[in-house]
Amino acid sequence: MPAPVYQLDRTCQSLLETEWLLPDGLGGFAMGTALGTPTRRYHGLLIAATRPPVGRVAVLTQIAERLVLDSGDQPVWLTPFHFHDAPDRPRRSDLLDRFSKGTSWCQWLFRPGSGCTIEKRVDIAHAHNAVRVRYRIHAPAQAGILELRPLLSLRDFHALHRRRLDEFAIRHADQALIAATPEAGVLIETDRLERSDRPELWEALYFEREADRGQDCVENLLVPATYRLRFEGPCEASLFFSAEVERTAATFTFDEPPIVGLDHVLSRIPSEDQEARNA
Repeated sequence: MPAPVYQLDRTCQSLLETEWLLPDGLGGFAMGTALGTPTRRYHGLLIAATRPPVGRVAVLTQIAERLVLDSGDQPVWLTPFHFHDAPDRPRRSDLLDRFSKGTSWCQWLFRPGSGCTIEKRVDIAHAHNAVRVRYRIHAPAQAGILELRPLLSLRDFHALHRRRLDEFAIRHADQALIAATPEAGVLIETDRLERSDRPELWEALYFEREADRGQDCVENLLVPATYRLRFEGPCEASLFFSAEVERTAATFTFDEPPIVGLDHVLSRIPSEDQEARNA
């Protein structure tokens, strides 16, 4: 069956209200809006089940992408975000051309102009707490840099925090990076990307649907490093995120999984963990 492709009306209202979900078969998932803007505390590209199917932690909220062209055009951000101090929600996304979804992946197609297209694809690993985010650039007449800033929450998936930068731990191991809090950790790996190890704190990200419910709606997020993809013509690169920090990206596959049921999930839970088996 072909993946559904969603026609966009160029206004943000329907894109913010259209939500998608990718389950990983363990109790974890990726979830968000068609626009890419997180509006709930449960939105994220990696929500891991540390004691499957319970013990869920929010690991990776989203990736902020900034396109800088050598032509000197004004840099543009591909995915819009809403911050607490900003007076207005996102209203348009002129760059987003198409959103499509399969059983284990979502894909966004951006057209920033001058014949350049950027494809962002999120693939969730089956039966593991891991996700791959792949970018493909087709720019026949352009050269530039795509900057990628992973926005990490690293918390219980019900809670929101306004942590300081020094409350996150960051460790570098060869080409990989590990970021952690007392609640969660993540291993970040890449192929073909340059990495700048200057952590940032993105403050007061605003979750509109949480505000509508009268709940806490603001969170600070960690950018552990900035990754850069230099391009001149077609190219692609990926970021890998794993809440199983002892496992590298080479041990995961991101093929579409077979459809499995409750028996498979229960088979992964230790018999002595009755809380998880009854969840």
